[in-house]
Amino acid sequence: MRIAVILLGAILVGATPALAQTPNATAGSALAEKKVDPAKEKSIRRLLELTNASKTMIDGMKVGLDAQKKAQPNIPDVFWEEFIKRVTANMDEFITMLVGVHDRHFTKEQIDQMVAFFETPLGKMMAEKQPAIALETMSVAERWGMKMGMQVMMELTEKGLLTP
Repeated sequence: MRIAVILLGAILVGATPALAQTPNATAGSALAEKKVDPAKEKSIRRLLELTNASKTMIDGMKVGLDAQKKAQPNIPDVFWEEFIKRVTANMDEFITMLVGVHDRHFTKEQIDQMVAFFETPLGKMMAEKQPAIALETMSVAERWGMKMGMQVMMELTEKGLLTP
């Protein structure tokens, strides 16, 4: 799971320069297919701000990078340091990409309702706790996935379909 976050981050960082050329799309990008209504885009950006989307992404990437550093000691620390700096400096490009994702999945009215919720005390508490919950969820998912993989490997080995 952590590797997936790193790969996602690497892909996003590599893909985001094209998105920086216009407010929310550029010719040839996935978001160029449909320009987001400016009022809806403003609401989506507010929602992403209220839900700490940037912090959640960066925190998740940092956790994943720690695992990658250990798994790939031949890659110098300067790469990982510069990668996080680049991601942090270009986070608005990632947010712009998320605007398109949210635009495709929610109406403006739905976004406005979510914004209203995340402006309440309960919504603020949920948004505050979400980055830690996401990190903990990644850890739980990683352990669970390893358990499932071991069970499958053992069963297939017992059936003679895998050799140890």
